[in-house]
This record gives sequence, structure tokens and C-alpha cells, in this order.
Amino acid sequence: MSGQSSPKVIQRKQAGDRLRRARIAAGYAEQIDFYDLFGIPQGTYANHESGLRGFDMIVAKDYAEKLGNVTAAWLITGEGDAPSEMSAKSPRGKRSLVGDSEIGSNPKEKALNEKMTFVWEHLPFDAKVAVLPVIEALSSVWPRKPS
Repeated sequence: MSGQSSPKVIQRKQAGDRLRRARIAAGYAEQIDFYDLFGIPQGTYANHESGLRGFDMIVAKDYAEKLGNVTAAWLITGEGDAPSEMSAKSPRGKRSLVGDSEIGSNPKEKALNEKMTFVWEHLPFDAKVAVLPVIEALSSVWPRKPS
């Protein structure tokens, strides 16, 4: 087999490429943004994404759940909707901090949400981790539905 890759190697590389595409579409520009957030070992994730190591359906389901924009079947086989075609969940990079239905048509709220989203997207990972307890505390009391 001089110069040719085996079918298994090709399948691993294709699955890794789909994993990379899904990660980027979900708003995780760099590998570290994804694997560090979810506590996935760097070497394991990098090898999966590069295709050096394959991953099974159990791992694919875990990745799909964390990414929120693909199915495990798509990661493994490529069958089904690619990330840009999925509509069940919007990609993390495109998601507003407050749901559009909660903002309504108030231009001030929309502008504030755009600013908050921009700041969050450009915040270093360590800063996001530092403010997470505050966000979690706020989310337990807010948003409250009008009575």
C-alpha cells in the first residue's frame, strides 16, 4: 500500500475533520476553547480531531451533546445535517446571551445584548471561568417572569 492510506485511516481523518468543523461552527475557534471548558484531555481531543485516533459512538455522542449543533451519527459517518444546516440549536458563537424572544423588539435591549455578547466572545477563557459563579448566582434569581 505504498502512498495510500487504509480505509480506517481515511475514516478517522474524515471524522476528525467533521469534529473540527462542528467545533468551529459551535463557536469554539480554538481547540483549547472546547476541550478545556469540558475537561477533555488535550491529547485525546487533538488526536480525535486530527484523525490520529478514532472515536467510537459513545465518545461521538458526548461530543455531539457538548457541541449542540450535530448528531453523533454525523460526526462518525457524515450522514445527516452538517453543522451549518442544523436548526435545533444555534451555534454558540452566534447565540445571543439573552434569547431573542426575551429581548422582543426593544432596540435598547437588542443593543445591550449585542454589546454583552461581543464582550463575552472576546473575554479570555480564564476571565470567563472567573465570572461563571456570578453568572450562575444571577441565573438562579433572574430572569424573572413578569407577574
